[in-house]
Amino acid sequence: MNTPPSKPPTRFGRLPKLVGHTPEGRFDSGLANDDFLLAIGRIVTFFPLLERSMSEIMSELIGGYDAPVRQIFYSITKQQDRIEIMRSLLEEAQVNQNRGATWDFIIDNFATISTSRNDYADGIWWTHETGRIFLEPPNPSSRGAFNKREVNLTELNDVIDRMNDLASRLHDVIIERLEKLAARHRGEGPHA
Repeated sequence: MNTPPSKPPTRFGRLPKLVGHTPEGRFDSGLANDDFLLAIGRIVTFFPLLERSMSEIMSELIGGYDAPVRQIFYSITKQQDRIEIMRSLLEEAQVNQNRGATWDFIIDNFATISTSRNDYADGIWWTHETGRIFLEPPNPSSRGAFNKREVNLTELNDVIDRMNDLASRLHDVIIERLEKLAARHRGEGPHA
């Protein structure tokens, strides 16, 4: 029996109800605020350094010092796939069974920072005539014009703080990894 759906599908004609969260007035495309430009610039230019450090994390999770992990990491072009692989290695590989909560923190925070960075770098920025800043999601959908959200400096500075915290934790893990690698090489030398 063909029973009609109990809830009608959403159609374009219903979208104007979403407009209420953006103020009336003129919007100019782009960012017209130097503090926002500086914060976005810091996020976008700092992120590749976090990615490079995460390739070292992947190497440690794989358990091999000699594997070409940086090449593997960067050949995986979707960030979500990189994160899923590292999470799977952490949770399912026997070599990682004794890893502490720091490792979960690193992967989880990298994932959330990556999402924020992508939204900021790929989204469409708008400056309201009042000086308020709005961000439209990067995906081109018919809802985009009605889907701006306000962004403030506190949000951006929070992302920068989380990036700095993650960088500090990555630094500690990488230094420990390098010390183990140096000890391994000393043990394999001619006097071993």
